[in-house]
Amino acid sequence: MTALDSDPVSGLNRILVSPDSIEELPELLAYINSCKRQLNKQLNEDIKQYQAPSKIEENVQSLVHELATVRQNSGATQEIISSMTSSMQNLDKCKRNLVHSMTVLKRLQMFVLANESLIAIMPKKDYKEILQSFGVVKDLVTFFKPYKSIESINRLSLSVAQTQSKLVDDIFIDFEEYVTHKSPNPDLKYACEILEIIDKKYKDKLLTWFYNHQLKDIKSIFNNLDEAGSLDNLNRRYIYFNNILANTHDKFISHFPESWNVPFELSNLFCTLTRQDLDSLLSSSTPSGNLLEALTSTLNFENNLNKIFKTQDFERSISKVFEPYLYIWVNDQDKQLNSKFMEYYSVTQIPSEYVDAKTEEDFLQTLRMNSTPNISVSSIELFKVFHKILQSGTKISNGQVLVNLTKLFSKYISEFLYKILLPMVTSDEKILVGIEPLKYLTMILNTGDYMISNIGDLEEEIKSIVIEPLKNKITLGAVRDNFIDLINKSVQSLLLKIVNDLKFAWRHFANENWLHIESESVTSNYVKDYQSIIVKNISIIFPLIIREGYVNNFCDRLIEIIIASFLDNFYLIKPMTNTKVRQLQVDIENLKKFSFTLPLYANPNYKSHSGEKSTTKHFRFYEKNVNQQFKKLETVLELFLVPNKPVEALVLKYIELIGDMSEKNFRKVLILKGINEDEVEPYLENFRVQISFQNTLQQESPIVSQLRESEKTQVAIKRTSNTSRSSTVSPEPEMKSPILSAPSLPNINNIEKNLREFALSGENQVTRFKNFSKFFRKDNNSTNE
Repeated sequence: MTALDSDPVSGLNRILVSPDSIEELPELLAYINSCKRQLNKQLNEDIKQYQAPSKIEENVQSLVHELATVRQNSGATQEIISSMTSSMQNLDKCKRNLVHSMTVLKRLQMFVLANESLIAIMPKKDYKEILQSFGVVKDLVTFFKPYKSIESINRLSLSVAQTQSKLVDDIFIDFEEYVTHKSPNPDLKYACEILEIIDKKYKDKLLTWFYNHQLKDIKSIFNNLDEAGSLDNLNRRYIYFNNILANTHDKFISHFPESWNVPFELSNLFCTLTRQDLDSLLSSSTPSGNLLEALTSTLNFENNLNKIFKTQDFERSISKVFEPYLYIWVNDQDKQLNSKFMEYYSVTQIPSEYVDAKTEEDFLQTLRMNSTPNISVSSIELFKVFHKILQSGTKISNGQVLVNLTKLFSKYISEFLYKILLPMVTSDEKILVGIEPLKYLTMILNTGDYMISNIGDLEEEIKSIVIEPLKNKITLGAVRDNFIDLINKSVQSLLLKIVNDLKFAWRHFANENWLHIESESVTSNYVKDYQSIIVKNISIIFPLIIREGYVNNFCDRLIEIIIASFLDNFYLIKPMTNTKVRQLQVDIENLKKFSFTLPLYANPNYKSHSGEKSTTKHFRFYEKNVNQQFKKLETVLELFLVPNKPVEALVLKYIELIGDMSEKNFRKVLILKGINEDEVEPYLENFRVQISFQNTLQQESPIVSQLRESEKTQVAIKRTSNTSRSSTVSPEPEMKSPILSAPSLPNINNIEKNLREFALSGENQVTRFKNFSKFFRKDNNSTNE
């Protein structure tokens, strides 16, 4: 029924469903009337809500009218209250004006009395009392400044100005009287404070007069027009000023306020004056030899002022004027270094503790009792001189002079290398005898490392001081790299010395009775000689090497030489029968165990029978490297044990163990196994057939390539590199050095002298070992794997 499109017929049909429904018609009508009334009520309420906004507008208008009425009433109330309180406000204003007038009058009275008092005490020149009165007067003048339009106050202000002017004049007169005639007024210190209160310009005027008076004699005596103003008399100028400064401290400092820093400012003014005079003097004439003396006295004077005033403000305050002419100073340092080098040439380079010991036992005893580093004495002294020069140079300038000093240092570092250290590195077998070469070669190695470290520190120190635009010109890298070469050469010579000593063991190896070996379980005699020779050398070399890394790398290098030596000398006992090979396996196993102990000899107290074993991280890598290196020999010996027949079995075993396709290498193995030349061809034919089925073989095995089949064939020396730890050198490397010497070793000084004289006589082309240097710069963990 609530729908807009409701159909009444259908509704009646639902109500009157049957004839009986007519009887219920009254109730139905009553219900319909009730619904009608309810709908009318709801309709009326809806109409009221619709008409409500028009009443809101009427209410707003009523509210605005009421607010206007309230505003009007409040204004009237305010007028009533103001009329009631106006008399009270007038009384407050009168009170304030009266209090202010009384204050002004009181201060005016104080102003008059203070001025009169000031005028009265001025003739006494009691500046302490005057300071107190003048301070009051100065405050009152400031207070009455807005009232200067009043005639009486203006007259009073003019009177104070006149008094102030006279007071300034009196103070200047008293100071002049005191300074010139030495008539002291104990209250002049307070007079200085009075001047500062009056106006700071009077303080500046007094100080300027005082400074000029103190420096008057210096200006007149040491001017550039007279001889006294020359560089020769610069030190006298400083002495004269030091006397003035001392006199100022003793007689005048107590009459100035401490906050004025009179001695400091006087010194600063003197430095400015002296710098200007020197600039004029140096620019008008060519600097002479006495420039260095003048510079030295200037630096000393600046240091003295810094000590007196406990500051660094005077550093380079005068000496910077010498900067354009510092090439003369640098040249003088060049001469001093040159004279130092004349001393270095004449002294032994190894520490005195190691000079006297001549026998191996004496030297070992010295090592056990002494921990002095085996570094060139002159190298340590050289860097002390460098730092002393640098310290002086930085006091003068942080500019171009440091670049010049860097070049000077580079020059003498190179001279130290090429004229002192390098001539002592030799490959002459006649010199590489006994313990003396070991002393010197380890000294050179340690010194090279010491120089590399200190060169880097020196370069960084200079870079930290020099001005930013010149930092890229400070470089010592090239000369530092030269010491890497020096280290390599010294190590190479040490290894060469061991190799030369091992020749005796290899002669014993060749002379062993290999045909009648009694027992293959007993180590051969040549192995004992081999080990004894190595121990004899490394027990001196290792304790003398300062840095552990060099000892570790030396051990690695020595192991490679041992392996290369065996590969190179197997031909001495060919044919390689099973008996010989098994004996060699015993010997090599013994050498392998011995090799594990090599790093321990860095301790001079180490005893081979003690059973001591290293537990360091590097030793684990070293142990792994020893196993890998000896694996080369074990592989070759295993190949030698393979029967010569059948042919195919030998060929297949070679390919399995060696894994290369080099006929040359395979032929070496056949010859060493005792196969005659006329029997070799069937093996080679089978070898060619077998490698044709292989595609993973290397071109040439680095292990077998080191084998020598006869005395006529010499394996080329292969330098150890950073990229290939497996390549080795010949056990008898042919190091051809231009540095030769006398055949005998009469004493230490003769060794150094003879080597240097020959090196400096013309043969100065030194073979470089770049690959070897890479090996010694590699990481310790990069062992051959």
